[in-house]
Amino acid sequence: MVNLLPEQEQRIITARYYLHLGAFFFFALGTVLLIGTILLIPSYLTARASADSYERYRDALEGSVGLKERNQAGDTAVRLHELVRIADSYAEGAFTSDLIDALGAKITSGISVTALSFARSEQGAAVVIEGKATSRQKLLAFVEALRESSSFVEVSLPVSQLVAEENAGFSIEALYEKQ
Repeated sequence: MVNLLPEQEQRIITARYYLHLGAFFFFALGTVLLIGTILLIPSYLTARASADSYERYRDALEGSVGLKERNQAGDTAVRLHELVRIADSYAEGAFTSDLIDALGAKITSGISVTALSFARSEQGAAVVIEGKATSRQKLLAFVEALRESSSFVEVSLPVSQLVAEENAGFSIEALYEKQ
């Protein structure tokens, strides 16, 4: 097939064709981007609401854990107070009461004392403190507080009891010297 249009006209028509084709391409690209953006808005809003919900849930959990730790410290204080009251009812309760008071002053949240045994001597008593700690750091802080106390000397905690990272059982041996 032979094109009878002059060369100049052919170039103008070809240029217009490519110009229209490019304009259509950019129009189609813009339309696709606009529709895609509009369709992504509900997904974005849903994801944002879900993230906010998880954030509120995490904050509530952190608050709950903080309340539990504070409540656990209060429970420990109530138990120790009861032990002191019982120990005070005995004739030699002053020594026992002082020992339990000195120990109670060092217990922090995250430490639960489950057993306390001691053997009295002239200077004081050999004490064994058994219990559970919610974490290794809290157990180490408790042992350090006992070591810094002038009432407890030769505080020892076996290294084998530091293996567990959480919910660590412990048995601490110390000498109690009545001040």
